[in-house]
Amino acid sequence: MDKNKIKEIRKLLNMSQAQFAKIVGVSFSTVSRWETGDGTPTDAQVEQLDAMQQLSITSDIDATKLKQNLLHLGIAGTLVAAAVAGIFIAGPKAGAITGFIKEKSDLLNLFKE
Repeated sequence: MDKNKIKEIRKLLNMSQAQFAKIVGVSFSTVSRWETGDGTPTDAQVEQLDAMQQLSITSDIDATKLKQNLLHLGIAGTLVAAAVAGIFIAGPKAGAITGFIKEKSDLLNLFKE
């Protein structure tokens, strides 16, 4: 993933590098390296970053609520929000969270306007 795209996603979410690192599950220095081109995210992290970008431009998701919930829920928050918005993320964690959300539809309101 391009370093400019990573910074763009972080800016769309109106987050500092430290906040962004928290929700991706990496250190502040890792985000800094990604944004300077000195490092690259794993394939799983790229999927998560793509989901975060899609979430940040989804019209029926409140940006303030999204940021707040992502910061409180961390990596799981991204997976939850993506599932709520119908954004597919591969992997066993994502599948488990998606199944849980389908059973607990009131969780959808965490991210909606």
